[in-house]
Amino acid sequence: MVGLPSPAFAQTPLAVVEPDCASEVEAALHPRTSPTLDGSAIANLQENACFALLEASGVAYSRLASADAGGVEMPIRLDGRLDGVRVASRGHSELHEIMDCRLAVALLHWAPILRDAGVASLLHYSTYRPGARVGGTEQVSGHAGALAIDLAVVVFEDGTEIEVLTGWESRDRGTPPCSGIHEESERSAALRRLVCSTAEVFQIVLTPHYDAAHANHVHLELRPSVTWSYLR
Repeated sequence: MVGLPSPAFAQTPLAVVEPDCASEVEAALHPRTSPTLDGSAIANLQENACFALLEASGVAYSRLASADAGGVEMPIRLDGRLDGVRVASRGHSELHEIMDCRLAVALLHWAPILRDAGVASLLHYSTYRPGARVGGTEQVSGHAGALAIDLAVVVFEDGTEIEVLTGWESRDRGTPPCSGIHEESERSAALRRLVCSTAEVFQIVLTPHYDAAHANHVHLELRPSVTWSYLR
């Protein structure tokens, strides 16, 4: 691969670059790669760095005014796929599709694993719910800041859909979702593997093993400024 140009090379008109090298020069000058940050770094990204990562990865998105998404620090709406993976609200609610830039980067970080598994789309119940609270408490939910996604359905490139409600078969309450032996079909195991691969990205992962409220979705949440993770 061609490295970044030296100052002298940078002054050379592009017209003299050998045709078969032009694409490599363009890639060196304008890389389009997925972020390689870990989950903690993603959750704590500053605004400029977060948007720079989306730009570098070629993500199509619209920045939103704070007035249109109260409580969200870096509100956006996706206008295209994240590294080939479509992310959309199952109910097609524009409000519920608002997300913080950092959530988009986290999903972008997950995208190569999803693509390798043949996933085309993630359908969710919501990312943003203004003023959302954790059930039965006054604790602010990650959805209030658009830093969480409630995954409902995984759609594969061949059209196969696995819904969490019916596709997540082994769900004994309190059983660790990502360790031990689970009596389930390969279809359910495939869904489990995908969810468990998020453990290094999100600080909170709540599956159907957690409680009845999560019977139909997996809650994936970023938590800035924490040093712990919670997978149940």
